[in-house]
Amino acid sequence: MESKAEIRKNVLHQLTIKPESERQSETQKLVAQFLNLDEYQNATSIGITISNFPELDTHQLIKQILKDQKKVCCPITLPHHQMDFIEISSDTNFKKSNFGIWEPEWKKEKVNNQPDILIVPGIRYAIDTHQRVGFGGGFYDRFLKKFKGHTVTLALPEQVTLSADWQIEPTDMPIDQILH
Repeated sequence: MESKAEIRKNVLHQLTIKPESERQSETQKLVAQFLNLDEYQNATSIGITISNFPELDTHQLIKQILKDQKKVCCPITLPHHQMDFIEISSDTNFKKSNFGIWEPEWKKEKVNNQPDILIVPGIRYAIDTHQRVGFGGGFYDRFLKKFKGHTVTLALPEQVTLSADWQIEPTDMPIDQILH
């Protein structure tokens, strides 16, 4: 059984060497699946990260969500491995976090920690249990304990496995739906 650290290293390497044409084609299919979900059609707000390479690119999806006149809420990391989701707009200021992730400026009136759908990022996803290996900070697992909406992920083929080939911890939170 691989450690989560080994899985992160191996999957990120696979994603880094993936041909760009394949990445774009697979991403377009996943985005189309997401946009066709009933949960998306009925949602008014979506929680989503602003991706960094080699993650699945979320930039076009964010633009489409805004075009569909839905609220986009992006995470900002807080002390003690906590997060808030901030509703963004065309006048939102962003800065790079200590983790190299673009985050919106924190404004109390823009906090929405219960969007209708939360797109949960990660490295590896188990189809049978809906468990995930995240990036190692525990931010999402802590957040998901209090989250009441629908959780979904868009997983590239390299990120999916039939069952967890890692140690599942009591603090690991499963997600509702894996698009792959």
